Amino acid sequence: MGNRNASRVVSMLSGFGAACIAAGLLACDPFADGTALPFSSAPETSESMTGKDWQLPQALEMNPDSPSIGGDASSFRGFDLLADGDRILLAASLFDADDALYQPHARLYTQGSGWALPGSQFRRIADTGADTTFASLALSPGGNSLASFASSDGTGLTTVEYDGSWGTSSSVVVASPFQPAYDTDYHQDYGPALQSVFDPLGRAFILAKNYNNINAGVGFSVWQAGAPSGETLVTGSDASSFRHHDVVFDGVDQICASWDTSTNDLRVNCFDPLTEIPFDDAATTVDNTLTVRGHSLASDGEGVIRVVYYAEDPATSVWGVYSRRYKNGSWSSATRIDTNTPSGYEAGPAGCAGADMACAPTFPAIAHPVPALAHVGDGKYVAAWMLVNTTSKVSGLYYATYTPLDGWTAPRQLGDLYTYTTRPRFHSPRLSSNLFGDAVLTAPVMSTEGTNVAAHVYVTFAARYHVDVGFKSTVLLGSGCRYGDGGVGDDGAGPCSQPRSAVVLDDGDAMVVYPDQDASLRFRLMGVEFR
Repeated sequence: MGNRNASRVVSMLSGFGAACIAAGLLACDPFADGTALPFSSAPETSESMTGKDWQLPQALEMNPDSPSIGGDASSFRGFDLLADGDRILLAASLFDADDALYQPHARLYTQGSGWALPGSQFRRIADTGADTTFASLALSPGGNSLASFASSDGTGLTTVEYDGSWGTSSSVVVASPFQPAYDTDYHQDYGPALQSVFDPLGRAFILAKNYNNINAGVGFSVWQAGAPSGETLVTGSDASSFRHHDVVFDGVDQICASWDTSTNDLRVNCFDPLTEIPFDDAATTVDNTLTVRGHSLASDGEGVIRVVYYAEDPATSVWGVYSRRYKNGSWSSATRIDTNTPSGYEAGPAGCAGADMACAPTFPAIAHPVPALAHVGDGKYVAAWMLVNTTSKVSGLYYATYTPLDGWTAPRQLGDLYTYTTRPRFHSPRLSSNLFGDAVLTAPVMSTEGTNVAAHVYVTFAARYHVDVGFKSTVLLGSGCRYGDGGVGDDGAGPCSQPRSAVVLDDGDAMVVYPDQDASLRFRLMGVEFR
């Protein structure tokens, strides 16, 4: 894998037509409207970024027990990455040809050695007896890791612990109802379906959402040495149209689980895991004065939690991005952080507002995008969100940064803005970071847009960030991924638009894993290093 010069206008695409193929991946514009993403040529002053660049993509899905399968079926479902010092764990639900089930698999990447043997392949780490869908990884205070996988038949979760080798799997029964629907609702703009954190005692708390929107609920399970327990957080009216959730540990004594509800509230339940297992207190309604859609939590690891969320001001009917801080048991007032964006642009949910948008019922998921938030050390944060102009039909990404002394900066544009016909070209971004000021942003973006499923082609937008430099080294990853062979399937669902995973190691090296297809439209997982 050779270095690439990120100052040139290049794409890491294996082809959109003969021109791209003939160009051999160089100076190739995959966008139908002729707009290329800008690549920064400014000098990079951060030590963690100097001399580093994106490498050539690697095919990660090489296990002969999990072959790529064509048509509308994918050889993988949910996947997740976890950074631990100088190593990276990758967990995924892969199709196993032996029993024709999607089963838990994992791979290990070690800095300097690459993807570890045996065979540089995924290893099956559990036998569940049922299809699994979503995957989540969490790191314990002692350095062990936990991989969690949700079943698609409603039986609950499977967890496997890693302490240098994979241990025996355990079954976690999430309080009923719990049955995530993979085929119809696994969409980037809903955010991850399964998330987990550890408390100081090494217990994993797993937040799992029911995605079928029928008697929807959230099970918050406590995993502890083969003695799991669970609790349903969301019931009644909250559950009837539950949209997005998140969970985070503040590094001291509070775990907070959050969700936005059918009554347009943002609700958060924080508890002390050392005294409450798991919830003795009622949820706090963080915001019910605005119409809330989509949010993200992040912690500084020293007792402070922040949230960013999309909301519509009922007085003005204008969507914006807001932030609040949780400290010492209370929430601060809301601060709007996107007030200096160009006139006519609003935060992502407005992309489905108005009679000019063909959003429902064909494109329902875009109505609930999710902003991104990450802590980048010393109480500093970076937030990113999708932006749309429903009049000019333009979409793009913006970001802002927070420092304890200066608060939130004015928003800045990240990449170009792209025109669209039926739905915004960008999807919800995700941010991954370390404690030394480094972060990676990833987001699905439609490289071509048409009137049917097969005409929507996704690639992965990625950008490397350092707190002293900003975003640099912007790339497009993928050879073009479309869901459905011949137009079968729901646009936005399935592998092509599912959340991308990225992690940053302590020295600033990074890894992005994303869905892609080969020339025969067979789905595969791909990985790209920044080093």
